[in-house]
Amino acid sequence: MKKLLALLLALCLLLPAGLAAAETVFPLSEEKITFRIATWQRSGQVDYNDMLMWQKYEEMTNVHIDWIHLPDSTFVERRNAMFTQDDLPDAIYRAKFSLSDVNKYAAEEMLLPLDDLVDNYAPNLQKFFAEYPQVRKALTMEDGHLYSLGYFNICDGLTVYTRQFLNMDWMNRLNLQVPTTIDEFTDVLRAFRDNDANGDGDPTNEIPLAGGNIENLLSTFYGSFGLQNRGPSQDWVDVDETTGSLRFWPTSEGYKKLMKTARLWYEEKLLDNEIFTTDSARTVANGTANLEGVWCAVNLTNVGGQAEKYAGLPAALIGPDGDQLYTTCKPVIYSPGSFVICDGAKNTETLIKWVDYFYSQEGAELLFLVDEKLYNTDENGVRSYNDYVTKNPDGLTLTQVISQNTCWSGGNCPAILLNNVFIGGETMPIPMAAAKAMLPYLPKEIWEPLFFTVDQNDEMTPILTDLSACVKEYRAAFIGGTKDIDAEWDNYVNEINKMRVDRYLEIVQESLDSHDADK
Repeated sequence: MKKLLALLLALCLLLPAGLAAAETVFPLSEEKITFRIATWQRSGQVDYNDMLMWQKYEEMTNVHIDWIHLPDSTFVERRNAMFTQDDLPDAIYRAKFSLSDVNKYAAEEMLLPLDDLVDNYAPNLQKFFAEYPQVRKALTMEDGHLYSLGYFNICDGLTVYTRQFLNMDWMNRLNLQVPTTIDEFTDVLRAFRDNDANGDGDPTNEIPLAGGNIENLLSTFYGSFGLQNRGPSQDWVDVDETTGSLRFWPTSEGYKKLMKTARLWYEEKLLDNEIFTTDSARTVANGTANLEGVWCAVNLTNVGGQAEKYAGLPAALIGPDGDQLYTTCKPVIYSPGSFVICDGAKNTETLIKWVDYFYSQEGAELLFLVDEKLYNTDENGVRSYNDYVTKNPDGLTLTQVISQNTCWSGGNCPAILLNNVFIGGETMPIPMAAAKAMLPYLPKEIWEPLFFTVDQNDEMTPILTDLSACVKEYRAAFIGGTKDIDAEWDNYVNEINKMRVDRYLEIVQESLDSHDADK
């Protein structure tokens, strides 16, 4: 027995600091500790101290938070003002910082480096970083230190984001086969348009292809045209697979083919002709009335009682050049700058333990599920909201019930999104099945968010602003038909080139090179 104990002790000593202790020990302090923490307060959310989740966590930890609520409408301005008015809290929760923001304030010595705190007092983060080393690498700033914690995702229902839902009721009524290629997909849209697919007696009211906005809708087809092959983290940039160099993909031949396809859909009234001006009220009304054949969205909440008629496509559509990718996806880092500790904070060991808990299974359950009064668990262990949430006796909506009990609605929490813990429209059976069907078609390499130095960001921001405006202006004109794609394509590319797109690509490459270098 003594030899066994000695061996176990030796093994523990070989582990990195903190990993030997796999669980957070509560309370975090014998005496009540108070921290002053600023937070984003999404519209409709109650005072954090009135939320059941935070009340339970204070009882567990013996840590009280004096919350500084920064409302959605003024959040960024008030958050940034704290750094100019010598009014820093101990930490910022749901900080909504980009990596460039984090790098800026770190360089100004307004944020504390978290490396030693994580390595010594955050066993859950240690475990996560060991499993996903690219995450810690991506969060490491130019001075080699870690200053922020993120909102991390390993939930299938959120890895694949916007999805393509096919109205199977229409498909069965018209005896159609599920499409496998873009050409077959176009034929299905034409059948929806021409054959009173919804069976209401009006052969003109069907909208074969719809979505909440043009960007989300088009993004579900990028992969079929070989676009966005490193995921969506970096605006308009991926890799030319022939040369291995970066490219601005909205000037590629694949994008030109997508524009021609979308133009055909729009011209033939296969694509919702109000896609550039539609709003949520209209899309909800159309979905509820069973007017939409293909619905491109994150979930099926906007189609009302018609949701059960839809199914996700079983495979990514094959494009005109044989591409079969699905690139509307999220990396592990959902939001990179969700939590920072500010300069001057005290009791930082306790503060890092306080936030570290949310990177555990139990912590995720507390944040997203809160309490068994909110959910049921079936015989397979699958959770779902109960009637208290979905049919609230006080007449509250699902969002209102959630917002009264926990703060996660809207995202950006320092936490980890896990399967069977996050319950939302994205993880309902049909959207979840649609997401899982696309997992085999995701890019082999998906970029995590990139950070840029202060100088790089200052130079890049106006360039990117101009490029994005130009792409969106021509996109609307190409699809809507006010500009001929073949006749105007060279002018479009020339305009993009004049906006210093080459320098934009150079800066992105510099960031990639920096992350690839040893730090």
